[in-house]
Amino acid sequence: MFKWKKLGRIFNPQDVVGRNWLHEFAQAPSVLIFDDFVRVYFSCRPLPDKDGQYVSYSAFVDLNRNDLFDIVNISKTDFGTGRTGDL
Repeated sequence: MFKWKKLGRIFNPQDVVGRNWLHEFAQAPSVLIFDDFVRVYFSCRPLPDKDGQYVSYSAFVDLNRNDLFDIVNISKTDFGTGRTGDL
């Protein structure tokens, strides 16, 4: 059985400067474990558009595997969006 250890917030997208698409939320995390770091993929949002609508983008943050509070890398660009109806 997997044991969960709650650590609290380790990443806040609102603290990231210069990436408008990475403004709010770090939701729906998915994790890959590498030898030296843990990559956490998540969904994030820029500010809403003029109509109050949000668009979600995928991003990742790499955490030092020995100290999960040590952020070693944050995705530099969003993965983009496809046309309406594309998977």
